[in-house]
Amino acid sequence: MMLRNSSLIGPAILTALVLAVMAALTRLEAQPAHLGLCQTVVASYKRIGAADPHAPSSKSFYPDSPLTVLAANASSGIAIAPHSAEIGKSDAPQDWQRHQKPPLALPSALRDAIGKSDFIDRLPNSGFYAASRVEGTAHCYDSTYFEVKHGRAEPAPGPGSWNDDEGAGCGVSRAFGQIGATPAAFQEDYDDSPALTSSLSVSGWRGDHFGPACIISFRFAPRFAAQGTYNAWEQSCTAANCDALRKAALGLVAAVQANPRDAETGLLNKLTPVQKAAFLTMKSDAHSKPPQPSLADPADFTATAPLALPLVVDNQLYLALAGHFTIGWRTFSDWSVKIDQRKGKDLNEIAALAIGMTKGSLEAAEIK
Repeated sequence: MMLRNSSLIGPAILTALVLAVMAALTRLEAQPAHLGLCQTVVASYKRIGAADPHAPSSKSFYPDSPLTVLAANASSGIAIAPHSAEIGKSDAPQDWQRHQKPPLALPSALRDAIGKSDFIDRLPNSGFYAASRVEGTAHCYDSTYFEVKHGRAEPAPGPGSWNDDEGAGCGVSRAFGQIGATPAAFQEDYDDSPALTSSLSVSGWRGDHFGPACIISFRFAPRFAAQGTYNAWEQSCTAANCDALRKAALGLVAAVQANPRDAETGLLNKLTPVQKAAFLTMKSDAHSKPPQPSLADPADFTATAPLALPLVVDNQLYLALAGHFTIGWRTFSDWSVKIDQRKGKDLNEIAALAIGMTKGSLEAAEIK
């Protein structure tokens, strides 16, 4: 910083400026160097989002992950390396070994491990490899790492964030690539759950080993659609005003997603005393499971444990049961909204609707 005429600045102001500069330099020196890789990733993702807010969802309503978006944009400075080999498409590991230039000596233990793998990945501009297989519906990695030195492959430790123990390698995606000129290992946890969050770990290569990983935690705003589109959810409607019911259901889940307690309170406060009494009777007759006591997290509600709310459409009172769709152990972001109507003494389901919800615009990205 250059002060052209410090005599015109009071001593107190000058001292404050000097202290501020020193504090900023101290913060820079204290910042771990590996965090810079994640800062580059976040800055690139925000820059792409600012230029084209629809970039993640250009292919479908359900958006691509941050790493996929970055790798697809040449201006991001971030690249993902393709598989070096896909074992299932060759006769044996020896085929891969035979095509390496220069020729590669492969110990029998590594050859056996590679033979059980689905694919081999090579870290760019290095002799480091990962031979991996992915198993089961939980998408669990089992990897063997090795490094080629002087024409011979030897076992090597993998990236610190790539841990296969106790399910840590399940439900994630892994890739080698580059951030600028720095080779890096990426592990991304990105799904279609109601949490609307994801994480990305980055480990940079330091010539002969991986440095510590930095982790980016992304948080997204919800994005809704009147039709659920992730899966072909079963839907039905026998009412005469199905379009109006679907529009009301969309507004209902948006309110629940914003704040379940406020949604419940707001809808109850709009009812007349007669409507409120009728709703409480309908809720009791529906035998719906009670919501979470705190009403704090909209992700807690599922189609089998829904939140029961009143819905008034065209001056007609309905009971709406809202929760996220589930398949087995998986919970999806899309909402199931079942609508019941009182007809005489009976409570009948007149609509079972799917409302799409997915990750929308980026709200925050925290690095640690």
